[in-house]
Amino acid sequence: MSKKCSRCKEIKPFDGFSKDRQHSSGYKSACKPCSNKDYNKWRVENLLEIREKDKVSQVMKKYKISKEEAEYYCNNRIGLCEICNTESFRVIDHCHSSGKIRGFICSPCNSMLGYSRDSTDTLHSAIEYLRNRT
Repeated sequence: MSKKCSRCKEIKPFDGFSKDRQHSSGYKSACKPCSNKDYNKWRVENLLEIREKDKVSQVMKKYKISKEEAEYYCNNRIGLCEICNTESFRVIDHCHSSGKIRGFICSPCNSMLGYSRDSTDTLHSAIEYLRNRT
């Protein structure tokens, strides 16, 4: 059996169409190549929106938080670092042992915490080192 594609108007066998329960024939009205072209065109036109949704999904999954919380963390990245108070692009800071979000900090401060392995003892030692050497 065959079907006519609504886009290219070619008559093709049913296996050239994707299944779709909503259509009376049980197959999409456009053939697979035409559907792929339509999807690729839509994807290019909506790339920024798709990326934003992907970011929100990743944050939800990584930190096990609601969609609303993830959207807040994804949409409020510019602002003051909670450690050094400089205005910049901020990253989400989280506790590596609990996985919970602690706040927004700039990349240099995030690196500082990471390199210190989140150890307050190491950070106190670094402060003393700086105080005694400047």
